[in-house]
Amino acid sequence: MTRSASDGRVRRAVRIAALILFGLLAAAAIGLYTFYRLAEQGPAPEAKAALRSHEGAYVDIGQRWLRFEPLTEPAEPTVILYPGASVASEAYAPLAHRLAAAGHRTYIVRMPFNLAVLAANRADEILAGGELGERFVIGGHSLGGAMAAWYAAEHAQSLDGVFLLGAYADKRGDLSRTSLPVLQIAADRDRIVDAKAWSNNKRHLPAKTQYVQIAGGNHAQFGAYGPQKGDGKPAISGVEQLRIVSDTLLGWMRTDL
Repeated sequence: MTRSASDGRVRRAVRIAALILFGLLAAAAIGLYTFYRLAEQGPAPEAKAALRSHEGAYVDIGQRWLRFEPLTEPAEPTVILYPGASVASEAYAPLAHRLAAAGHRTYIVRMPFNLAVLAANRADEILAGGELGERFVIGGHSLGGAMAAWYAAEHAQSLDGVFLLGAYADKRGDLSRTSLPVLQIAADRDRIVDAKAWSNNKRHLPAKTQYVQIAGGNHAQFGAYGPQKGDGKPAISGVEQLRIVSDTLLGWMRTDL
């Protein structure tokens, strides 16, 4: 066999290997995207309606976040919200719209593949772009709440408070040694959050944490994305749970910060 023939076979083998590798990567990418789309909890009709600028709030739909701006002079603090795992950011529009209509500029942060664990520091961009002297609180739902606690544990001096909706702070998000006001809202029919883990991780919160439990509420109704597999059946409507959550947040921001 000549050297040129041998080189030709090597080149063909390399091309075949490259094509096989490309095919495997493409199949993996398609599979990942398909899983992401199937797992995604999309916004319910009421969430889509809350994305419109009306009733006291202007809505700016961006690539990195959704910004809900009060139509009057914004009150302090500004709110940053991290969505739950596999939940579209738009599903939290009803809550953000109510907070903005009450005077608080509110950001719902978009996450890669709807997973806050992949971009826990995304609030950096919002804080960096804030107005001089602007105050911020950060929080989130479910996994988003845990990631907000991670962020707050590392940036306590830049924040004025933390809120957790159907969520808890783990060891990495330990806030117990900070002076940050913390609000933790739970629901008694939430079957997604592990009750034992929720109780055990209270040690990672400050002694003056405010705890609120919503009677008849569940995990999914912290957002507006429909029922969630494995969750408890609520005894109150999503509208009522939204009212309780927003009123509790507003009261906490007025009195505890």
